[in-house]
Amino acid sequence: MVRLLNKGKEKKEGIKVKHIIAFVLIAFVLSACGQIAEKGSGEAADISLEEVENAISEQGLVLEGADLPDDNLFIQTLNGISPEVYSIEGSELTIYVFPSAASRELGMEDFKERTATAQVVTHKAYTIKNILAFYVQGDKQTYSKLNTAIRDL
Repeated sequence: MVRLLNKGKEKKEGIKVKHIIAFVLIAFVLSACGQIAEKGSGEAADISLEEVENAISEQGLVLEGADLPDDNLFIQTLNGISPEVYSIEGSELTIYVFPSAASRELGMEDFKERTATAQVVTHKAYTIKNILAFYVQGDKQTYSKLNTAIRDL
């Protein structure tokens, strides 16, 4: 009888050990999967203004400094960031370099809120990583070159 009780105790302890081992293995596998997912979802480095300027220049476009009136919708401070302002063949290009993609998204939301009721001129917004750029009233060929430049960043 004592032997049967001990055998039952051994079975229970054996089951507990198996459960513990299974739990440890599952925790290990989940931990490893989490680390792989984090490595795979990491964003590439942010883009600098110089990289944007170089990409645009590589498309054969010439960036010239521009001075726009203070009431221009495309030069307002967005999410705490002021843009760099350029002229390309007589049309304006503004480039915002945010500290992160999340900050850029907030900047774009800020722009949409501020211009929700405004009569905004024809423009194209370019967004990639931490960059937000607006090209205003340009021609299709320049739009295409800017698309290529931004896409290649």
